[in-house]
Amino acid sequence: MKRTLALLLCSLLILGAFTASAAIPQDIFARGHALQWTLSLAPDADVLLSLLQGETPLSRELSDLLEHSSDPEAATGTINLLAKGFSDLRFKGSFAPWAASLSLGTEQADLASVIVWADKKTGGNGIAADLIDSLFFLPQDKVKLALDGSAPLLALNIPSLISPYLVLLRDEADKLLEGKAWQQGDYPMGELGSFDSKVSLILTTHDAARTLKSLLTAFENDYALQMVISQITYLSLLLENGSWMQDSASVAIAKSLKDLIYRMLSEEETDLLELSAYSREGTDSLCYVVDTSKVQEEATLRLAVLPGGKQGGLILTAGEGYKLDGSGTSKGVDWEKVRTQAVEGSDLPIAPMEESAHLALQYTVAEDDSVDLSLHAYSAGIPMFGVTASHKTRRTEPWQSETTAGISVFSKEPALALSLRLEETDKLPSLPDTSGWPVLPLLGSDLQSITLNGNALSVLMQRFSKAFPNTAEELVKAVQLLDE
Repeated sequence: MKRTLALLLCSLLILGAFTASAAIPQDIFARGHALQWTLSLAPDADVLLSLLQGETPLSRELSDLLEHSSDPEAATGTINLLAKGFSDLRFKGSFAPWAASLSLGTEQADLASVIVWADKKTGGNGIAADLIDSLFFLPQDKVKLALDGSAPLLALNIPSLISPYLVLLRDEADKLLEGKAWQQGDYPMGELGSFDSKVSLILTTHDAARTLKSLLTAFENDYALQMVISQITYLSLLLENGSWMQDSASVAIAKSLKDLIYRMLSEEETDLLELSAYSREGTDSLCYVVDTSKVQEEATLRLAVLPGGKQGGLILTAGEGYKLDGSGTSKGVDWEKVRTQAVEGSDLPIAPMEESAHLALQYTVAEDDSVDLSLHAYSAGIPMFGVTASHKTRRTEPWQSETTAGISVFSKEPALALSLRLEETDKLPSLPDTSGWPVLPLLGSDLQSITLNGNALSVLMQRFSKAFPNTAEELVKAVQLLDE
């Protein structure tokens, strides 16, 4: 489950990289409004059952339940019941500057809710959960410092910070390839399709050092990025009670790059990799490819990036060079063959998991700025994981966006569906009436003891019956069966 949730986060972050605009939440907050969100997860019981009964590296807990159960049909019914119960859950909440709420429940009833708020001027804060009639707080002095330090990050637009460096890398690649002769032919590039023209050169360590020098110059003059790094470092050290010096992180990054560049230029120039650019009609960008197989004899890979404005992607194919034909030679490795082996498998008597791996990311941006994205990874014929997602935004007031995704693990069929909806609202997170509640420090409090000594568990069970009016008893029995 942790791996699946990580994939969910990755898919949302990748979508955010293509669609995020810092102005959107800032405009909403400036209108005195908040953003409310709803997240739902729907596992596919049939896919889960096929995974658990097959030869996959998943956790053995549920698989053992199926294999050793005295009543396999009942065990299968248990998994179906749990999957249905999980699908009925809804995570909801809203957030505005310095306040956020979260609730978990179904369409019938909520199970639990939490609200967090703070006063930016004083650092006063509170954390309340409706299952525990206690008001918790964090150290006010630290919260005040954290709020002051995080204020500039509210307007953070990550794509605008990263984009100049990607453009710079592209420009540096174009300079290196300028004047080289183009070759005509048929050049397949996996999921990115085939190209009909190619230009390439062997990149040396000194070439790479000069490219890093251009990046370093840009970074030293990029005060916006330096400020972000400084603020993030400050916040992390604040939470760890560490000492902090203004711009220390940016200075350390610049120094590390300078030392690396000096070392690379002071050593003998050696071949590093092949750099190529591919083109075809109908594409608004060149496809840039680095291939180490003509230079490296062991750690070999091919990385292709197509940074199109409306359509593009990235593919990475890798393997252990000494097991791949052509590694370390002027011919290089047949990467399409390695890709096929990673995606479909091989009958050769070798260790395939160590020999071939492939990752493919593709995206399409429509005229209305909606985004479709897919990310899949394979190794030796095994689909390790996959994400297919789409994102749509309504930019007129009230602002609204919706993201849907399907997650697959060790299968090409999605085992989990996700839906995330964000929308502008004039209803701010409401603070509970905490009068009469004990006020306790969150750090140092024995939350488990507080929960057990209170009526939280009994209240939760009562709400559980309301949230699942027809299946509550069966769900409890299903969970108990897993614990046996």
